[in-house]
Amino acid sequence: MNIVIMAEYVRKSGVGVYVDSLCSELKKTNNVFLIAGEYVFDANNDIFVKHNISKAGIVSLIKNVFAMRKFFKANNIDIVQMNHRRCAFLMKVYNTFFWFSKMKCCWVLHTQKIRYSLPYRMITYTGNKVIAISSEVKNFLIEKLRVKESKIQLILNGIDNSNLTPLTDAEKQEIKNKYGIEKDKIVVCLHGRLDNVKGLDVLINGVNLLPQEYKDKIVVVCSGDTNCEYYNYLVDLINSYNLEKNFVFTGWTKTRDIFGISDLYVAPSRREGFSLSVIESFFMKVPCVRTKTGGYLDTKDCSDVIEIDMPEDITKKLIAFVDNPSIYDDMVEKAYNFAIENCTTKIMAEKTLQLFESIKGC
Repeated sequence: MNIVIMAEYVRKSGVGVYVDSLCSELKKTNNVFLIAGEYVFDANNDIFVKHNISKAGIVSLIKNVFAMRKFFKANNIDIVQMNHRRCAFLMKVYNTFFWFSKMKCCWVLHTQKIRYSLPYRMITYTGNKVIAISSEVKNFLIEKLRVKESKIQLILNGIDNSNLTPLTDAEKQEIKNKYGIEKDKIVVCLHGRLDNVKGLDVLINGVNLLPQEYKDKIVVVCSGDTNCEYYNYLVDLINSYNLEKNFVFTGWTKTRDIFGISDLYVAPSRREGFSLSVIESFFMKVPCVRTKTGGYLDTKDCSDVIEIDMPEDITKKLIAFVDNPSIYDDMVEKAYNFAIENCTTKIMAEKTLQLFESIKGC
């Protein structure tokens, strides 16, 4: 099948990792093109076609429509998967222009937090089918965007778990030495970009509420690019509580490294479509404590729960874990099995390709 995966940009984010992983898997058995304005990874440079979809204005829009027409015809494209709302709007205009030979399309919604008033619903293009990456996103499509349930396919995010293997003792010690983590500390991690939506400030407040004897036993390791205003805010917050010894910022780091040295993963996000880091913790057999954001309904038996913006909840969970580190052992095994059965890139790509085949046959 000749497939176009379209995105405004492919950056180091949940959407970016999804697009990159899907392309890598689909191109093994299909002819795939990745059309985007920016691509920051390496695995799919061979199929990346740079095209600025974000450029505003009616003239640019029309130019993009005709550029896509030329590309689709030259490469005999069967279907386009659209990964941002602007991409979907471009294909809406395309299929309006070329109503006599419409392109088969599939839209992916990655979040339940987009505008849904009447004007936005009118310009939202869902194509032939819509992929919802979590049950929460599916509910949002039905309740807010008013998409018919029959048009929605739930396909959970998947990740490449081939290198998510346990660290050796030597590897663990090497990484801990790198970040100055004492051997006997309980390591709590937060993995992902540093952004207010991820709720790291809530975790800091939760650690601050711990009795001193518990503070002395844990260190929180945080990944993510520190070149941002939110990082500066977090550092000021940590300093104001005198928690400098309790927090380590690693910058961007390998998933295997940060989870491999961690005893507990805390995800206090204020909003998610479907957290890839949660699934990564499942594969690495690190117990997960998370908020009821996107993906929770699909994985609720595989993680413990904290309420959004409730540092007191985090404090309670940390105390319970320090007192009994084996408290989540059964949950961890259940989470690992769930991830193996539902959340690999291979499974995600197979389900996506099946959907493409059904659309093509319509």
